[in-house]
Amino acid sequence: MRLLTTVTIILLFCFNAAVASGGLTDIEEGLLELFHARILYDAVNIEMKLHFGLVDKDSLYDISSRCAEAGEDLTVIRNNLLDLSIPAELSEAKTLLAEALAQSIYIYNTILEQGGDIDFVEEYRVLDELPNEYYGVRNYCVEEYSLMRYPGIERYDHFEYEIGLFENIRDRELFEQAKSMIDNGEYLTAGRILEGLLEEYKGAIQEGSIITRIADCIELGAYDDVITAEIGNLEYSVDLLYDFIEGGEYSPNIAWMFYQWRTLKQFHLVDGGVSNWGNIPNDEYIAVLWGIIETCEQHLSAHPDDLSVKYQIILLLDIPLIDRWGPRSVRSGNSVWSDYNYFWPF
Repeated sequence: MRLLTTVTIILLFCFNAAVASGGLTDIEEGLLELFHARILYDAVNIEMKLHFGLVDKDSLYDISSRCAEAGEDLTVIRNNLLDLSIPAELSEAKTLLAEALAQSIYIYNTILEQGGDIDFVEEYRVLDELPNEYYGVRNYCVEEYSLMRYPGIERYDHFEYEIGLFENIRDRELFEQAKSMIDNGEYLTAGRILEGLLEEYKGAIQEGSIITRIADCIELGAYDDVITAEIGNLEYSVDLLYDFIEGGEYSPNIAWMFYQWRTLKQFHLVDGGVSNWGNIPNDEYIAVLWGIIETCEQHLSAHPDDLSVKYQIILLLDIPLIDRWGPRSVRSGNSVWSDYNYFWPF
C-alpha cells in the first residue's frame, strides 16, 4: 500500500499552516513546519526500505512502481517545503532539508529510469550527510530561539505539575500512592485506585495522567487474569488512550499518551508490527501526532502561561518514527522494540 498520497501530503501541509498560530513565536512555528516536512520525508524512506529489502529477497520483485510513487510523494513534500515562508534564521535548515529531498528524488528516479543501475553506497552516503547537516542547524535553532528558552523550562518538574492538578488532598495522595505502587509492582491495587479516580475526573485536565498509569498497570500486569478481568485488557487501554487523543482535549501528559498508544498499537495490534518486514503505518501515526500538535497550540493560545504545553510540544518533536533496519532497531525486529522497552523494560 502506498504510504502517502499526494492529496494527503498537501492537506497535511495546509493543516500545519492553519494551526500554527497564537502562543508560539515565528521561529517556533517555522521549526514545527520544518519538523513536519522532515517526518513526512522520513516516512517515505522508511517505507522504501521494505521494498529494497524485498528486492534483495527476490530479484524479480518489481520496485519500479514503488520508486515512482516515492519520487512523486517526495516531490510534493519538497515543493511545499520550498513554498513555506519561514524566518530567515531557519533558511539554512530549510535549504539543507530541500537538498536532502532532492537527493532522494534523484535516487528513486534513477532506479526507475535505469532499472537499478546506480551506486547505492555513494548516493546514500551523500543522502546521510545532508540530513546530519540539517539536524545540526535545526538543533542550534531549537536551543537558540525556541521552546527551550522559555523561562523556567529547565526547572520544570512534570510529575510535580501533575500532582498539583489534584486540588483535593485525598485524591492527590491516592494518585501519588498509585504511582508508587506501580513502581513497586503492585499493579492490581494501583489499577483499582486509578479506575476510581478516572470515574471522578472524566473530562477533567487530570484524566490523561490517570489513563497513562492505567495503561501501565494493564501492560505490566498483562499475565494477571485478575487485572484483565477487573481493570481491563490491552484493547481497553489502547482505546482509552486513543479516544482521549482523538477527543481533542489537552492533557499535560499528551505526548506520553501518544507515545504509549503508538507503541501498544504497533507492538500488539498491527500485522507483523514488530518485524522489519511488517506493516508500519507511519502515515497514520503522523496524522494523529499532528492532531495533537493542533490541540497543544489551541490550548497554548487560551493559556499562554501554561508551561506544560511547551514541554509537551518539546517531547512530541522528540519522538522518532518507527523505523526498519535503523539505529534503534534490534536484530529481531523494527524500532518499536526500543519504544516498548522504554516504557516497559523487558
